[in-house]
Amino acid sequence: MMMFKIFVCFLISIGSFLSRINMLDSIEEYRIVASVYRTLSLTVSSEEFNVSPATMSKKLSAIEAKLGRKLFYRSTREFSQTEDGESFFQYATEVLDKVDSFHEGDQSNIELSGLIRLTASATFSKMYLMPVINKFLAKYPKVKIDLILSDQIVDIIKEGIDIAIRVAPLKDSALITRRIGNGKKVVCASKNYLEKHGTPKTPSELKQHNCIMFGKENSWTFFKGKKEITVKVRGNFQTNFGEMLYQAVESGLGISLISYWFVHEQIKKGELITLFSDYELKNQPEIFLMYPDRNQLPRKTRVFIDFIVDELVFPFD
Repeated sequence: MMMFKIFVCFLISIGSFLSRINMLDSIEEYRIVASVYRTLSLTVSSEEFNVSPATMSKKLSAIEAKLGRKLFYRSTREFSQTEDGESFFQYATEVLDKVDSFHEGDQSNIELSGLIRLTASATFSKMYLMPVINKFLAKYPKVKIDLILSDQIVDIIKEGIDIAIRVAPLKDSALITRRIGNGKKVVCASKNYLEKHGTPKTPSELKQHNCIMFGKENSWTFFKGKKEITVKVRGNFQTNFGEMLYQAVESGLGISLISYWFVHEQIKKGELITLFSDYELKNQPEIFLMYPDRNQLPRKTRVFIDFIVDELVFPFD
């Protein structure tokens, strides 16, 4: 009997919360909660709505007061969703999806606006992504883009990022993944280095050379037919920044495993020489565009994703 009374009280509590959801005055209030939920940052969300963080905090507090529930835990050290925040975000997403779908037939007359947070490597962004971003912002001047440059893999959900462009082998992920290019790597060196130190004929001979490593990638695995060869390489320089890797190779410092999209022009001109053409590298990467569930994406993000896919062109792919 006691368990039944507790269950009834729980249902009454949930019903009260759901009835309060409909007390919000505008679609903007749903968008505010959705934005704060995704970014977990009042500062980032305030930029999306062109208000100060203090104003965004007041707006969020007013929404919580209307709902009669705390949607987020807020302190100087922590900003996270409550269980009610999780529930309301799911509801808000459904509401916003229906609103956006309602306008779908006349979207050409609705001007895009708001903040899009994007992460990609600095080198890739400089060579390929920035021209696309410039073109997009010229077409949609009310959109703001926050480009976070990193050669490391970023947890985009935890960091409140909308889109990531990654050059990596495809792995299982909760994110939606779209291939946008060939991210293969090649083993190469400058003509000067090979003239001075000789040209290795097989991967095993790399042990006799100075190898330049990206991060801690010191195991290079090759295939020839059914035979697999893994070489532990060594060298006097390693870096987590792709452009520094290239500069080291170009200067004749050593041999490196480097992205073809970065050095294809230098290879074509004969400035860099590729090695081991009769071997294949294991776990060759692809270039992927990654983002959360499409059903939870704001329209501006969906449009930007499609724009990237259409406009991003690789001369070697």
